[in-house]
Amino acid sequence: MKRIIVTGLILAVFVAGAFAYITISKIYQEAMEDLEAGRRAEARKKFEKILTISKTHSLSDNAQYWIGETYFDDGLSYDTLGDTVNARRSYKKAVEAFRAVFNFTDRETPKYMDAAYKIALTYFRMGEFEKAYYEAVKFIAFYPESKNVPQARELIAKIRGKQVARTDSLPANLPDTLKPSRPDTTRETPKTQ
Repeated sequence: MKRIIVTGLILAVFVAGAFAYITISKIYQEAMEDLEAGRRAEARKKFEKILTISKTHSLSDNAQYWIGETYFDDGLSYDTLGDTVNARRSYKKAVEAFRAVFNFTDRETPKYMDAAYKIALTYFRMGEFEKAYYEAVKFIAFYPESKNVPQARELIAKIRGKQVARTDSLPANLPDTLKPSRPDTTRETPKTQ
């Protein structure tokens, strides 16, 4: 009798896990379809539902990332309308959502890299140039192989062009390895003949 109960429990756990996997995959697909159709709020609700079902599913970090994207896109829309208050509110939520991607264990996921870059870009859109600079430099240092490195370098150049973020105005806790290098002017340049 105990064997039947144990077997039944194991089978129930297996079926529940398989059901959750299928459910999450279906919800994720529907959310992506909503996102592609421009229905950000509906997509966001579905991505959030995935996270309430499971934070360990292979699509959970993706769902978290896309929540950030929906808020970022909301911010862009509000910016276009000239609604800076709601744009800023959406951008702040985007940063929070992108940062939450780092709570997932697989640090090598492409969503980690994408989220790190989007944090820098979001701060730039908010006009918080020092934070954007810091995050862009940090992103390049941690993810030099990312496809977004050229865009991050471009972002840094835009910030430097605004002369808002200079090395001496970066946060004090920025590790030396993340600070942009300055040319060493103390060395003599070799003379050419």
